[in-house]
Amino acid sequence: MTKKKKIVVLGGSGYIGTQLCELYKNETHKYNITVIDNRFISERVKQLNEWGMRFIQGSILDEKLMKEQLKDCDFCFHLAGQTVVPSTKSDSNPEWDKQIIETGTKGSKIVIDSMGPNCKIIFPSTHVVFEGLKETVYDIDENHETCPVLSYSKSKVETEEYLKSLSDKNYIILRLSSAYGIVHDSSSMRLNVLPNLFAKMTSQGQTLKLYSKGVQLKSLVSINDICRSMKFFMSQTEIKREIFNISNENMTIKQLSELCQKIKPSIEIIETNDKIPNLGYSMDNSKLKNTGFSFQSNIEDELREMINYWSFDKKKMNNSKVYSKKEEFEMNKLISPDPHMGGGIIID
Repeated sequence: MTKKKKIVVLGGSGYIGTQLCELYKNETHKYNITVIDNRFISERVKQLNEWGMRFIQGSILDEKLMKEQLKDCDFCFHLAGQTVVPSTKSDSNPEWDKQIIETGTKGSKIVIDSMGPNCKIIFPSTHVVFEGLKETVYDIDENHETCPVLSYSKSKVETEEYLKSLSDKNYIILRLSSAYGIVHDSSSMRLNVLPNLFAKMTSQGQTLKLYSKGVQLKSLVSINDICRSMKFFMSQTEIKREIFNISNENMTIKQLSELCQKIKPSIEIIETNDKIPNLGYSMDNSKLKNTGFSFQSNIEDELREMINYWSFDKKKMNNSKVYSKKEEFEMNKLISPDPHMGGGIIID
């Protein structure tokens, strides 16, 4: 009898981790799947058990736990990290930065060093590694020099460099664009990413406010296609030690708001002259497409699904994650760079 391959999902109770696990829910006859997260969410654990997946509550900073679980692991999806991160320099503080670096850099090093020699790691990085660009740059490819500014993006770059230069591990680095799309699990749904926030506000008939007239350019990709790309690269044994941009669509924030208005014409859009951190940039996905991967989802359909879902079921909307005042303040800025993706231990 063939021994089943072992998959470990770190940060498996987060926005991306929840969707990723759902992709594997009918494949536990082929894989032994362990999900590790520092949050214990009763319904989430019950769901994983029903899918045949083992849940362990724990942190990537726990070296003993990581060595125990990763020494014989065949595939590791490293989605773990700090969930709430500052979006501008003025929002950050030393203690917050310390937490982000400890989890994002130290934690990632523990994960990588704990992996056995035959393990392949899928590491989701972020488009925000280019947040320091002074001018709009179009079609950034995987070889473009990174320019991180804040602790979150710096920790991603440091982990990228550790994988590339200081380890001999089999890795795939995925630089994710701004994620969007609904996850039908209220504990994991993310509202502090711009497309999802706009969809939520549109469903509630709220005014969309566009700083600097909404000129900032964003690269976007659905949560479904993010997880499909992770599963795709896990199965591509000949593709190793590579970086890929995971991006499907490019549009300005104004164009995004106009899509919301197309779906619900009654909403109002207001443009202001308030300053924004940068004018944005777009990501090139030709390297990804050359592997044979294709996208299934698009922003208009996903916006429509979210708007309709929340418009017709207020109870589910009210059961979404409760955010702190600090998080709500960040979300209502609307146009700062997304607090990026993620996981459950984190990420994001």
